[in-house]
Amino acid sequence: TADDGTELHGYLYNEDASVTVVVLPRFAQDGTADFLPGPSLFELTGCNILLPEARCHGQSGGDYFTYGLTERYDLAAWLVWAERTLGPQKFILWGEGTGANTALMAASGDLLPGSVAFIVAESPYASLHEMAKASIWKWYSVPSVPFLAAIEAKISAKAGYRVKDIDLPSELSAGAAKIPVLFLCSEYDAYIQPAWSEAVSAAYAGPQTTVTG
Repeated sequence: TADDGTELHGYLYNEDASVTVVVLPRFAQDGTADFLPGPSLFELTGCNILLPEARCHGQSGGDYFTYGLTERYDLAAWLVWAERTLGPQKFILWGEGTGANTALMAASGDLLPGSVAFIVAESPYASLHEMAKASIWKWYSVPSVPFLAAIEAKISAKAGYRVKDIDLPSELSAGAAKIPVLFLCSEYDAYIQPAWSEAVSAAYAGPQTTVTG
């Protein structure tokens, strides 16, 4: 149960290990799709595997998805739940896209316990507004002006947050994250441009390694 009372759902491979990999999927994916690598991850790592479904995804509740603004607190709640269920753990957070942003926001906001050993951030993006601006024409052949402004105004009115608030470099610059991060991005990613991920890694003050392939 999230701090605001929302019921959250996820999938767990409990292998009686002392290390748990928490897999945070990208936007619009739930455990039925992203949890398919679970068994192979266990074979490779010998770790427990936990895949939370973000609010408004899969079987999790919630009225609105907030691209990490609220989900970072949900992640913190999942880690508390995991230790209650599995006993003391070391955690590895592996997020993709919005999942990566969620983990980094939680780290920047000092929401993660000392039991988080490191984060794998695969294709994080710097700005939701800039990504939407670039994608709305590429994917839908719709100009960003005036349509994106109208969409963002509707989101703000209904969901209570502004798309422009999803600015990860600003979050990281204002925070004091010290958890080691492995940043991964692809030169051939058709959705999240490598430059957007590189802007995130440049803003992260903690220990890091960036791999672009």
